[in-house]
Amino acid sequence: MLKILRNKKTAKKIWIGLAIIIIPAFAFWGFGGVAGDREEKLVAGRIFGKNISYQEYKESLSAVKVQAIMQFGDNLPKLEKYLDLEGQAWERIILLYEAKRRNFQATDKEVIETIESAPYFQDKSGFSDKLYNQTLRYVLGVKPRTFEEQTRQNILLSKLYKEATGATSVSNQEIKDEYEKTNQEISISYVESKTSDFTKKIKLTETQVSEYFAKNSVLFKEPESFNVEYCAISSESQKNELAALLTKKVPMEKAVKQLNLVLKETGFFNLNSPVPGLGWPPESSGLFTKLKAGEYAPLIQANKTSYIIKLKEKREASTPQFGKIKEIVKTRMIKERAAKLAEEKINECVKKLSSMDLNKAAKKSRLKVKTSPFFKTASRIEGLGATEIFWNTAKSLKPGQNSQLIRQDDNFYIIKVKSITPVDEKKFLQEKSALEEKMLSAKKQEKFNQLLNQLKQKAQ
Repeated sequence: MLKILRNKKTAKKIWIGLAIIIIPAFAFWGFGGVAGDREEKLVAGRIFGKNISYQEYKESLSAVKVQAIMQFGDNLPKLEKYLDLEGQAWERIILLYEAKRRNFQATDKEVIETIESAPYFQDKSGFSDKLYNQTLRYVLGVKPRTFEEQTRQNILLSKLYKEATGATSVSNQEIKDEYEKTNQEISISYVESKTSDFTKKIKLTETQVSEYFAKNSVLFKEPESFNVEYCAISSESQKNELAALLTKKVPMEKAVKQLNLVLKETGFFNLNSPVPGLGWPPESSGLFTKLKAGEYAPLIQANKTSYIIKLKEKREASTPQFGKIKEIVKTRMIKERAAKLAEEKINECVKKLSSMDLNKAAKKSRLKVKTSPFFKTASRIEGLGATEIFWNTAKSLKPGQNSQLIRQDDNFYIIKVKSITPVDEKKFLQEKSALEEKMLSAKKQEKFNQLLNQLKQKAQ
């Protein structure tokens, strides 16, 4: 196929095949229906109101696997479980849909040049037909015609990426700020008022707790919850056989038993927790909100395993009786009141700062001034926790200036800068170019991900 497309030998160029591997948090693209014996008639799902055949999905999955092999090489087996290649396959279909909607084209010449410039297919004399065919057969596991069509699609995706991110830039100030965040260290003086220091002072009667619950019952409302039956299938033939049985209204328990598969049950879980037994993240629970008890979810493909799922039971969102959660209510109420006392205590110190320095104001308020060690923006300090808010606040303060009240993890702080290490300007200039490239790449990826997320929402 490549020889048919090739009209003349082209100069080497940088490989421009799509090198972006987008790893989604989690995505379900259901197999809407399984009917017939021929693969091209199977429906893998729907995007933009259009049926996507199982064949098209398999071709997309093959393409992302090829990209993963080219990017990760021998390390792919170790990393594959983290990549969600199935989710990427659906994202590729969606992005190609958008590229075609924007009328992008990939000519035969572009396909030839892209393949001939790939370092994987080069020997000492340049592009090698022998190496090309051997790599496709023994490394990538695809036929030349398939690879060339994937390359054509990659060019379309590359053009979509360039158009979506072409106007992205990074300013000198952004580069300097980012360099300082990574390299500059700060030490602060601070006064703290912790919620935990006041919890023992809170004494509550059962009447007070009961009245609090009556006024704030919405805070304790438990979300909608689900109990699901599921069967995991790794065999393509068993998947089709089970789907066929279920289509004929054979009960799931009987169908699973007939195929010597295992039927499992999750027990009740809600939208705030992972799906038990499956480990899927909380957002995946949204799949079950649309089902009624006894209904099946679309066939789900995740990590090389197919799942047939039936909603066994559903509990509507409700508020438990006070007696069952009395201690939970009490704990929340104590924490709220303790936080209020902690805030009142540090506000005493804030008021005194108008007429005295931080040390005197803290002493008058029966609080202590502490000093932190030097820290960077992405650090953790015992007693303070994550340092980002303190680093960012300190950078905005003038010498000797006290900060506004800072709240973190239900604790309250006032800080001022004790010392800042200066940036090594010579080192910054040496590393600026590489940092700019990294920041620009990240900024483009973020912009492209925004486009992808918008398309995924529209595709549903």
